[in-house]
Amino acid sequence: MNIGKIALLSASVIPFLNVGAVSAQEAGQPEAQGEDSALSTIVVTATRSETNIQETPIAVTGVSAESIAERNVTNLADIATFVPGLSIGASQGLGSATASIAIRGIGVDSSDSDASVGTYVDEVFFSSGRGNILGLMDTERVEVLRGPQGTLFGRNTIAGAIQYVTRAPSSDFNGYITGTYGSYDRTDIEGAINLPVGDTFAVRVAGRYADRDGFVADEFQGIDRGGETTKAARVRARWTPTDRLTVDLKGEYADFSTNGRAVQVLSVNPAAFFTAGGGLSAALTPDFISTDAGPGDYTFRGFDGPDFFKFEQTILQANIEYDIGDNATLKSITSMSWFEHQLAVDLDQTTLPILNIFDPNYKVEAFTQELQLSGDLADGALRYTTGLYYYNRENRQVPSRILTAAAFGGFPVSPDGDPFTKNEAIAAYAQLSYDITDAITANVGLRYSDETVSGQLLAIPGSVENEASFNDLSPSIGLDFRLSYDAFLYVKASKGFRAGGFTLNAAIPSGAISFLPEEAWTYEAGLRLTALDGRLRFNPTIFQTDWSDIQFLDDQLFGANLIVVTRNAGDARIRGVEIETEFAATDNLSLRGAFAYLDAGYTRVADGFFGVPIVPIDQPLSRAPEFKASVGANYVIPLETNGEISINADYNWVDDQASTARANAVTLPSVGLLNARLQYTDPSSRFTVALFGTNLTNEYVLVGGTRFGTEGTVATDVADLGRPREIGIELRFNF
Repeated sequence: MNIGKIALLSASVIPFLNVGAVSAQEAGQPEAQGEDSALSTIVVTATRSETNIQETPIAVTGVSAESIAERNVTNLADIATFVPGLSIGASQGLGSATASIAIRGIGVDSSDSDASVGTYVDEVFFSSGRGNILGLMDTERVEVLRGPQGTLFGRNTIAGAIQYVTRAPSSDFNGYITGTYGSYDRTDIEGAINLPVGDTFAVRVAGRYADRDGFVADEFQGIDRGGETTKAARVRARWTPTDRLTVDLKGEYADFSTNGRAVQVLSVNPAAFFTAGGGLSAALTPDFISTDAGPGDYTFRGFDGPDFFKFEQTILQANIEYDIGDNATLKSITSMSWFEHQLAVDLDQTTLPILNIFDPNYKVEAFTQELQLSGDLADGALRYTTGLYYYNRENRQVPSRILTAAAFGGFPVSPDGDPFTKNEAIAAYAQLSYDITDAITANVGLRYSDETVSGQLLAIPGSVENEASFNDLSPSIGLDFRLSYDAFLYVKASKGFRAGGFTLNAAIPSGAISFLPEEAWTYEAGLRLTALDGRLRFNPTIFQTDWSDIQFLDDQLFGANLIVVTRNAGDARIRGVEIETEFAATDNLSLRGAFAYLDAGYTRVADGFFGVPIVPIDQPLSRAPEFKASVGANYVIPLETNGEISINADYNWVDDQASTARANAVTLPSVGLLNARLQYTDPSSRFTVALFGTNLTNEYVLVGGTRFGTEGTVATDVADLGRPREIGIELRFNF
């Protein structure tokens, strides 16, 4: 476990703490910032219970509903622009069908195992690998937890976790309706209504429709690619028959679709080798390279085959919480989820029928059950959270095909065998916090996980059922130090785990090829400072992560078939610094900023074919920019009518980064984005009107890409484009 590292780190700061540590009671101050503080208290549930973010021993960013509105955030990808260490972009070759999410440089695409960053919606793991750039509808807050969260959240969080918390029903009648119109015919309508029914029951209903046109002209098909449409609805009900019992029920439905990927062809390779016998026709000429006029006027030659993504989800959930007395609470979290999507990709990105993927139906069904007991003992000196967790997911592709014209290499229609996989996992966990003194707290956690992965090719008569089992102990250990009422320090070590598995494909002689589980140990120290009578927050964090047996997607040739499989690339070490700060300069002006530095690289790479390293030792880790920074300001102008005008602006800059973990990665260039919002709020705070803009300087933004032509498999190098400058107006009515 290498616990000695954290012990040495703790020992180095304890002498200082013995001199300067002062408990809140000794300082004659309350234990948490009150409502009169210049900066409001940020409450998060990163420890599976509500805590003040300034006293939470985790590197976590909390984004409130107010901040979501101020910063023009519509989905999880928008949040990545200002959260240190977080990167969200297009997955290789699939565009927005699958988000590539990384935290602190960990988040390599791997289609045969769950993501390195676990996404949780109302405490339930989001089980679909695709469609994971969630739209934010009727949201209370979003939390981004950086570093392994293996103890309390499980194997899906080797890099960190994103928690998406929706608004719960309340005892008051209220609601809102919002309408937005903007560039590229953007039309959004969202609303919610909260209905109390008697003294013990309430229902909250929310809905959203969002549609916007594409922004890259497909000259061949005569349409603008990158358009998307979202339809979503949610019903939540809360029943509180007694002071001790709370029952929350939720039903949610969403439908998301795109009209194709927004891409640019960077270069072509007419001699690309992708069959056993030869290359492509020389008909693939430089004429296929995009020659557009820049952001706002993107064009490319177009797709000859279908290119789209359709995603549908249905989620049912029941949370039951019961106060069993003696400072103990028992919670049950039950969820059933169904995900279905269709994907079509013109993988060669040209008007020629070279290589098209059509995945007509992919279904995921998942069931989760968690029992959690939390409370405190010894007059509150010992706090605990312990639980049992069960997860069962089934995936089926029916069927997936690669289509290639005979004139371009003779690659026939190639079914992959209709793979069916099942993941079944059980886990037990416990997290303990004990106050050694009024100023020092020890934290210890442990999670045991046991997972079985099984699968077979349903379209192949007599195919062998493959099965692999994995188990893991994920511990965490740390110390918290209250240096004073407004200074909190923590040191910790924690482990994350991602299970191994196998790639199923009919082209593989044995039907499957396996890969190992991966692990990550992170050693972290964070300081949480509040100063200037509550007007300033300054939160620096330093860390080191040792990451082993990294899972990534690689190409492997089986006869005439080139198959994308999941393999283990090697080991890496990542060091970094993160800083978040917020300053209430005056009663009307607030400033904020964030900064991240990453020093990331491989320490070992595995051997590939014929003993050649599977990736170069100096290959950059995917989505691990060396520097990232953001600054923002919000200024409120009170009006004589008691209304107000607020002006909000953010500038977010990110260094260049690699799009994937493979040697054929596209370098996504550094870019700075300027967003702004001008809003009027009427005296009753019931009506607002806002004018907003994103990417106001119209920067060239790449969010993904793969050099297929350089690799020699598909013949084109392609980049996924971010949206250009967009302007919009928003009207909101609260009731």
